[in-house]
Amino acid sequence: MMTAQTPIKTIIMSAALEYAARGWHVFPVPPGKKESHKSAKYSGGRAWGATTDPDEIRRDWATFQGANVGIVTGAKSGFFVIEADTVKGHGVDGIANLSALIEQHGALPHTIEALSPSGSWHVYFKWPDGAEFGNSAGMVAPGVDVRAEGGMVVGVPSVKPGAAVPYHWKNPPGLFDLAECPDWLLRLCLKQPKKPVVGPTIDIGGSSGGFADSGADEVRELLTYIPPDCGYDDWLAVLMGLHDKFAGSSAGLAIADDWSAGGGKYVSGEVAQKWAGFKSGGGVGWGTVCELARQNGANLAAIGQRHKGTTTGARGAATSDGAPRPNAEPDLDLSHDALAQDMGAQGWDQDARHVALWGKWLFWSGTRWLRDDKLDHLTRTRAYLRTRAEELVERAEAKAAKIEAEEGEGS
Repeated sequence: MMTAQTPIKTIIMSAALEYAARGWHVFPVPPGKKESHKSAKYSGGRAWGATTDPDEIRRDWATFQGANVGIVTGAKSGFFVIEADTVKGHGVDGIANLSALIEQHGALPHTIEALSPSGSWHVYFKWPDGAEFGNSAGMVAPGVDVRAEGGMVVGVPSVKPGAAVPYHWKNPPGLFDLAECPDWLLRLCLKQPKKPVVGPTIDIGGSSGGFADSGADEVRELLTYIPPDCGYDDWLAVLMGLHDKFAGSSAGLAIADDWSAGGGKYVSGEVAQKWAGFKSGGGVGWGTVCELARQNGANLAAIGQRHKGTTTGARGAATSDGAPRPNAEPDLDLSHDALAQDMGAQGWDQDARHVALWGKWLFWSGTRWLRDDKLDHLTRTRAYLRTRAEELVERAEAKAAKIEAEEGEGS
């Protein structure tokens, strides 16, 4: 019997045993993290080393003193979880956004529910028969995430360092059963994320100079800017971006696995398992990887030039007899990267942000970030291109006038 004096580590282990008895696969979690003390490599290939074996659970909690409890989501445990975040600690009011959907479509059925230390709302639903869907972030609504195949949740009564309250039940199992997810909400969970455009794509003809056709060496250099032990969502986004880039090929898988193997969380075979579940064109694109690298300090234009080689500009231009032309003007760099870098210097780097998971641009108003729901980023891009086009026309006219004047002097 548990009392107020029962150590929290005993309470958490008892909860893990209870969940295992329900068929929920559990594993020990370091406090404050969403990962496992164990790995598939040393657990017979079981992701996170999760188990329902009570003897193994007792050994785990004896080995990893003070561990929280993680629960595998998906068909294996028979449920998935919808997590609605709070503004505090997440920057977006997922609870309000989910509540708005509920008001529009109808109340949720009574089911198992929990609250995190920050107040995030976790709603557990029975796994739909024959369903195949994975984790998503912000696809149901901003701040509303789905934990399904390949996912996990931190379970009650886990603790968060510095938090006043632990994870706790709102509707506890035993008093509530897992309900089936309403059709309208399940459809939102099942929908494929739109392929985000990380930056403005500017078609000016000719060689793009961008990263769409980047080679393997260039890709590997970009990946050096992204730590493989980044958060799970970014790690998964990199894999999906590489899958998109290499069309799901074995060469792309090798690069993805090499990158992931550089981190301390690497689990042999996990990248290949994720890779096999991706669909070309159905998720995050290669541009997201480039943006993550840029956010971590990569100079995309410089890397592109280093691997593609610089074009011979007018500094090396020659006269008709092959001699170098003195004082020749340098050619303009109209590559995608150069134009994007110029746009960034004119304010986009400081005043614009793209949220890949939402597929939305945010613009700084001077006091707060505003979401671009009216495609203002396209209007701004068109205005920039019009200005650049006018500059090119003026440059061409000035150059033509100069040539005409030089020819007039020589006649």
